[in-house]
Amino acid sequence: MTGPKKITREGRDLLVYDSGLEKDAKTGHITRPVDNVRFTQENASAMAKKRWDDYRPAIEDGAARGARRNNSVEAVGLIYERQTKLAIDDKRGRDSTTAAKFVVDGLGALPDRSAAAQDPGDGVTLSLGGAAWRHLLSKIADKYSDV
Repeated sequence: MTGPKKITREGRDLLVYDSGLEKDAKTGHITRPVDNVRFTQENASAMAKKRWDDYRPAIEDGAARGARRNNSVEAVGLIYERQTKLAIDDKRGRDSTTAAKFVVDGLGALPDRSAAAQDPGDGVTLSLGGAAWRHLLSKIADKYSDV
Protein backbone atom coordinates (compact mmCIF):
# COMPACT_ATOMS: atom_id res chain seq x y z
CA MET A 1 0.00 0.00 0.00
CA THR A 2 1.29 3.41 -0.92
CA GLY A 3 0.49 6.71 0.66
CA PRO A 4 -2.38 8.93 -0.50
CA LYS A 5 -2.22 10.73 -3.84
CA LYS A 6 -2.26 14.50 -3.69
CA ILE A 7 -4.67 16.15 -6.11
CA THR A 8 -6.28 19.54 -6.52
CA ARG A 9 -10.00 19.77 -7.24
CA GLU A 10 -12.05 22.97 -7.33
CA GLY A 11 -9.13 24.86 -5.80
CA ARG A 12 -8.79 22.51 -2.81
CA ASP A 13 -5.82 20.27 -2.13
CA LEU A 14 -7.06 16.75 -1.44
CA LEU A 15 -5.50 13.48 -0.31
CA VAL A 16 -6.99 10.46 -2.13
CA TYR A 17 -6.44 7.03 -0.54
CA ASP A 18 -6.50 3.61 -2.22
CA SER A 19 -9.86 2.88 -0.57
CA GLY A 20 -11.46 5.88 -2.33
CA LEU A 21 -11.52 8.03 0.80
CA GLU A 22 -10.73 11.69 0.16
CA LYS A 23 -9.58 14.20 2.77
CA ASP A 24 -8.98 17.91 2.65
CA ALA A 25 -5.18 18.16 2.90
CA LYS A 26 -5.36 21.36 4.93
CA THR A 27 -8.10 20.60 7.47
CA GLY A 28 -8.02 16.78 7.49
CA HIS A 29 -11.80 16.68 7.05
CA ILE A 30 -13.21 13.84 4.98
CA THR A 31 -14.67 15.20 1.75
CA ARG A 32 -15.69 11.84 0.27
CA PRO A 33 -16.11 8.67 2.32
CA VAL A 34 -15.05 5.23 1.13
CA ASP A 35 -17.32 4.24 -1.77
CA ASN A 36 -17.84 0.58 -0.96
CA VAL A 37 -18.50 0.77 2.79
CA ARG A 38 -21.10 2.93 4.41
CA PHE A 39 -22.13 2.53 8.02
CA THR A 40 -25.89 2.38 8.27
CA GLN A 41 -28.28 1.31 10.95
CA GLU A 42 -28.93 -1.85 8.93
CA ASN A 43 -25.30 -2.98 8.58
CA ALA A 44 -23.75 -1.62 11.80
CA SER A 45 -24.15 -4.88 13.76
CA ALA A 46 -22.73 -6.99 10.93
CA MET A 47 -19.77 -4.65 10.49
CA ALA A 48 -19.06 -4.67 14.23
CA LYS A 49 -19.21 -8.48 14.26
CA LYS A 50 -16.81 -8.63 11.32
CA ARG A 51 -14.41 -6.27 13.11
CA TRP A 52 -14.47 -8.42 16.27
CA ASP A 53 -14.09 -11.58 14.19
CA ASP A 54 -11.00 -9.98 12.64
CA TYR A 55 -9.62 -9.08 16.11
CA ARG A 56 -10.29 -12.48 17.68
CA PRO A 57 -7.16 -14.29 16.35
CA ALA A 58 -4.94 -11.48 17.62
CA ILE A 59 -6.64 -11.54 21.02
CA GLU A 60 -6.28 -15.33 21.25
CA ASP A 61 -2.60 -15.21 20.22
CA GLY A 62 -1.93 -12.43 22.71
CA ALA A 63 -3.61 -14.37 25.52
CA ALA A 64 -1.55 -17.48 24.75
CA ARG A 65 1.72 -15.53 24.57
CA GLY A 66 0.95 -13.50 27.68
CA ALA A 67 0.17 -16.63 29.69
CA ARG A 68 3.10 -18.50 28.11
CA ARG A 69 0.76 -21.25 26.92
CA ASN A 70 0.34 -23.07 23.60
CA ASN A 71 -3.08 -21.60 22.84
CA SER A 72 -5.82 -19.38 24.19
CA VAL A 73 -7.76 -22.31 25.67
CA GLU A 74 -4.78 -23.18 27.88
CA ALA A 75 -4.39 -19.49 28.73
CA VAL A 76 -8.00 -19.29 29.91
CA GLY A 77 -7.45 -22.46 31.94
CA LEU A 78 -4.46 -20.85 33.64
CA ILE A 79 -6.46 -17.71 34.40
CA TYR A 80 -9.25 -19.75 36.00
CA GLU A 81 -6.74 -21.85 37.94
CA ARG A 82 -5.10 -18.73 39.39
CA GLN A 83 -8.41 -17.00 40.09
CA THR A 84 -9.75 -20.11 41.84
CA LYS A 85 -6.67 -20.22 44.09
CA LEU A 86 -7.21 -16.55 44.89
CA ALA A 87 -10.93 -17.13 45.50
CA ILE A 88 -10.28 -19.73 48.20
CA ASP A 89 -7.66 -17.63 50.00
CA ASP A 90 -9.76 -16.18 52.84
CA LYS A 91 -6.90 -13.89 53.88
CA ARG A 92 -7.24 -11.86 50.66
CA GLY A 93 -10.53 -10.16 51.60
CA ARG A 94 -12.21 -8.34 48.72
CA ASP A 95 -9.74 -9.76 46.18
CA SER A 96 -10.89 -13.24 47.17
CA THR A 97 -14.55 -12.31 46.79
CA THR A 98 -13.93 -10.69 43.40
CA ALA A 99 -12.03 -13.75 42.19
CA ALA A 100 -14.80 -16.05 43.43
CA LYS A 101 -17.38 -14.00 41.52
CA PHE A 102 -15.20 -14.16 38.38
CA VAL A 103 -14.88 -17.94 38.62
CA VAL A 104 -18.55 -18.54 39.39
CA ASP A 105 -19.73 -16.16 36.67
CA GLY A 106 -17.40 -17.84 34.19
CA LEU A 107 -18.63 -21.28 35.09
CA GLY A 108 -22.21 -20.09 34.76
CA ALA A 109 -21.46 -18.70 31.31
CA LEU A 110 -20.32 -22.07 30.04
CA PRO A 111 -23.12 -24.10 28.48
CA ASP A 112 -23.81 -27.37 30.26
CA ARG A 113 -23.86 -30.05 27.59
CA SER A 114 -24.49 -32.98 29.92
CA ALA A 115 -27.52 -35.25 29.53
CA ALA A 116 -28.96 -33.81 32.76
CA ALA A 117 -28.90 -30.33 31.27
CA GLN A 118 -30.89 -31.57 28.26
CA ASP A 119 -33.61 -33.06 30.49
CA PRO A 120 -35.71 -30.36 32.14
CA GLY A 121 -36.72 -32.93 34.83
CA ASP A 122 -36.60 -31.80 38.45
CA GLY A 123 -34.28 -28.81 38.14
CA VAL A 124 -33.10 -27.00 41.24
CA THR A 125 -31.68 -23.49 41.49
CA LEU A 126 -29.23 -22.91 44.32
CA SER A 127 -28.09 -19.53 45.60
CA LEU A 128 -25.09 -19.30 47.91
CA GLY A 129 -23.57 -16.37 49.76
CA GLY A 130 -19.89 -15.43 49.62
CA ALA A 131 -18.84 -17.51 52.65
CA ALA A 132 -20.64 -20.57 51.29
CA TRP A 133 -18.95 -20.18 47.89
CA ARG A 134 -15.53 -19.85 49.53
CA HIS A 135 -16.21 -22.98 51.59
CA LEU A 136 -17.34 -24.89 48.50
CA LEU A 137 -14.34 -23.73 46.48
CA SER A 138 -11.96 -24.69 49.30
CA LYS A 139 -13.45 -28.20 49.36
CA ILE A 140 -12.96 -28.44 45.59
CA ALA A 141 -9.40 -27.19 45.92
CA ASP A 142 -8.66 -29.72 48.68
CA LYS A 143 -10.02 -32.55 46.55
CA TYR A 144 -7.93 -31.57 43.51
CA SER A 145 -4.80 -30.31 45.28
CA ASP A 146 -2.70 -33.15 43.79
CA VAL A 147 -3.68 -32.28 40.20
